[in-house]
Amino acid sequence: VLTEYVNFSNAFTLDEQKAFKITRSEFVLNLVQKENNYTSYQINENYILRNENGKTDTFKIQMKELHTFLNEKEITSGLSDRGKMKIKCGDQQFIFTYQRYYDAALLMQEEKQEEYGN
Repeated sequence: VLTEYVNFSNAFTLDEQKAFKITRSEFVLNLVQKENNYTSYQINENYILRNENGKTDTFKIQMKELHTFLNEKEITSGLSDRGKMKIKCGDQQFIFTYQRYYDAALLMQEEKQEEYGN
């Protein structure tokens, strides 16, 4: 049971290190890399799907809570600079977090895209 959480944690951490930004859209976290490559984590009731370049991995863990933030405000979509996940794996619960620092140019670009609906 613990192995499933460790596999998820290792995969997400590696994907986060490769990404230059993290975005959220409802039940999906996208870790975006250069050249528009990305890894997505789709959250379902009893499992999480990780999709990268057409390859899908399934983690048999439950996401009990997902909180994503940008500039200390909780968000449900868009660019995220911090996240906190409460994960249940078997009878055990874990807290998994990430934090990301963005430069001003990327933040301004994201703000313009949001403003124009792109």
